[in-house]
Amino acid sequence: LFPAIFCQRSLSQRMRRTFAFCAAAMAGGAWYMDKCAASKPLTDSETKIFQKFDKRNLSEDGITVLKGAISPTDIVRVKKTPCFVEMNLFLDHSHRAGNKRRPKLSPSKLQKLRRTNVQGTPGRFHQVRFDKESLEVLESLESNWMGSVRDYLGRDASIRRTELQLLIAEPASENQFFHQDNARKGLTLIIPLDDVSLDMGPTHLLRGSHNLTQPSIHTKSSLFFNAIKDVCLKGDLRGTVEKGTAIFYDSRVLHRGLGNVSTKSRPVLVYRYDMVQYPPPQAGILHTTAMRMLGYTLGVLSQF
Repeated sequence: LFPAIFCQRSLSQRMRRTFAFCAAAMAGGAWYMDKCAASKPLTDSETKIFQKFDKRNLSEDGITVLKGAISPTDIVRVKKTPCFVEMNLFLDHSHRAGNKRRPKLSPSKLQKLRRTNVQGTPGRFHQVRFDKESLEVLESLESNWMGSVRDYLGRDASIRRTELQLLIAEPASENQFFHQDNARKGLTLIIPLDDVSLDMGPTHLLRGSHNLTQPSIHTKSSLFFNAIKDVCLKGDLRGTVEKGTAIFYDSRVLHRGLGNVSTKSRPVLVYRYDMVQYPPPQAGILHTTAMRMLGYTLGVLSQF
């Protein structure tokens, strides 16, 4: 009896170790291939989706855009807000080594700016707390797209804005990992305040990946595999758009910010809207980790 139990335990341990080794090897391979694929040039076919707002595209691919969501005049207004000015003041002082006119800040002012400008990943800074003047300017822009948000999430749905942030990706910022903003249906907008080129680290999105966590997936596994096939066939997109153009994507879409290998900063505004009954993220650590690895794998497969 004891030898049999010992053999079973040894076999179980070997199987777990083998599985862990294979999983680690696959994850490492996917990560390496993803690093190589991140510099893939943008093709003409990938830019055709970025021509006009298309509700059908948003439903089928989980992604579309609205050109001119913020006018040139409003972009100037945003760049004059205290939040934008102070964020750049902080970056000029602390992170832009080549700046010849480094501003002098008192210790108390520097401490305040550090609290309000948070570095999420290396080189990527987020501001989510705003003064009254800045908040009024940023909220005044929402009327330009709220009709589209309600069309997608439902006219009768209880919707609230769950995120508003100013994000600046500095030169030499690194790739983010793939993630969802919410495991349930919602809508995120990313609006660049300057023209975005491929080397500036645009948002990288996997088309059709919002279907990977639709509610019916839990009852029919075939839908999950069909969704994976759909992502591989549709491919990925990189949000190289003109300033003021809003990239709309379903909050379930797997996406990430790419590394900024240019010499320019990439400032963007981020707005997110969710239904009241589904506050983000609607997912735990295991789900987030699984989506991260699935994103790496699908990001590689979508290149072929």
